[in-house]
Amino acid sequence: MRRFSKLVAVLLVVVSMALMITSAPIVSAATPVLKVGMEGDDVLDLQQKLKALGYFDSECTGYFGAVTEAAVKAFQTEYNLSADGIVGNDTYRLLASLTADSFIETLEIVQGIYTRAEILEIQQLLYDLGFLSVEPTGYYGEITIDAARRYQKKYNLTVDGIVGRNTLSSMRKIVASRSDPTGSMYIYDWWSEAQYIFGIGDRAVVTDVATGIKFTVMRTYGSNHADVETVSASDTAKFRSCYGGRDSWERRAIVVVVNGTTMAASMNGYAHAGSDSAKDGAWVSWRSGDYGAGTNLDRIKGNNLNGVFCIHFKNSTTHGTGLVCKLHQACIKQAASYIAAQDW
Repeated sequence: MRRFSKLVAVLLVVVSMALMITSAPIVSAATPVLKVGMEGDDVLDLQQKLKALGYFDSECTGYFGAVTEAAVKAFQTEYNLSADGIVGNDTYRLLASLTADSFIETLEIVQGIYTRAEILEIQQLLYDLGFLSVEPTGYYGEITIDAARRYQKKYNLTVDGIVGRNTLSSMRKIVASRSDPTGSMYIYDWWSEAQYIFGIGDRAVVTDVATGIKFTVMRTYGSNHADVETVSASDTAKFRSCYGGRDSWERRAIVVVVNGTTMAASMNGYAHAGSDSAKDGAWVSWRSGDYGAGTNLDRIKGNNLNGVFCIHFKNSTTHGTGLVCKLHQACIKQAASYIAAQDW
């Protein structure tokens, strides 16, 4: 999509400034808490905001009754707030930000970024994914920004309502996965893609396909595949539990999410080439996995893991043979199919 790289940074600044402008009065001590039985100008303002956003279709009377409560609950549910029907700080803040003049002004800015064809594609993707309830119009207004925000919130992306590269890529992949049960779009070649997406020092959330167990790792070494370490003792315990608490070279299908990108991968469960008690990079006489004396590959200390373990991607090769492991590649395909089936 054209011009995203130039304009998204500017847009984020604009949106941030808009939120700064609106947030001061919204979070002040004077912010009302509104609930059933109350009436007055604050309730009238609430009803008008809900009506502007399409949640309240009755006359705005200034009385907080059952209809207003239902509208508040619908709004709260839509935005993953506590759906208690009571308008506290979080609910009021979001309502205000979505209806503030400064927010409306951003619609004009956003509208000027995309061509009509680009807007139509964005809206079609949001429509196909169930976030946009109206057919594509080619106008990037409040409804589209609201749909984009809800999508971004669900998939843990930056919630700004602006469909930049990450949001667009994510939507395209999910739509494509529905017509491709193998999930091939989640398979990244190690040499041309994955090693750059998952760089040295990057953290990733790993999900074991068979058990659903999640833990966090960091890539600390590796050139022909990713050598990773768990970031904490708690993460090590979760990693170990995938293998019944033991070291194992067994290959397991996993999902790796790093920097907003979801990738199909495979891991083994044998920590090797390091000692948690020795300095990283030092020459040591003992290293885990029967690696013997050598350079200590253990960067993260206190995680109860000696050394690193391996995560493989498409066409990555092993330490020992320098060849592509068929078992790892089979697990990668399994992980890709799992991602597609789960609408990840």
